[in-house]
Amino acid sequence: MGISAEDLLLIPLVGLTAGLLASQIMQHEGFALAGDLVNGVAGAILGSWLLPQLGVLAYAGITAATINGTAGALALLLLAGLLRSLGGLARDWLGRGPRRPPAADLSRGNER
Repeated sequence: MGISAEDLLLIPLVGLTAGLLASQIMQHEGFALAGDLVNGVAGAILGSWLLPQLGVLAYAGITAATINGTAGALALLLLAGLLRSLGGLARDWLGRGPRRPPAADLSRGNER
């Protein structure tokens, strides 16, 4: 049993929709369109495994795939935010401070 041409078209569309929905729900602006697509497809894989583990019934169809993908993409965004904040805590604990100094605001000109 292989993947049909229809499935090859639907997987990126569902992934993109799920990634965009998750970005809008989380008000996350860090990914471009390609990042949302990757997050949505990875989220669909995670969601299709995670939701049945939690006892949530998953029905077949494009709507269920979008809901699963959005739930998985939200979980991935939450995990990424957690890892980013833990990375900041680790830098603080190790005494290394921020990775780079803040960029100068060049829009105001030279103010002295």
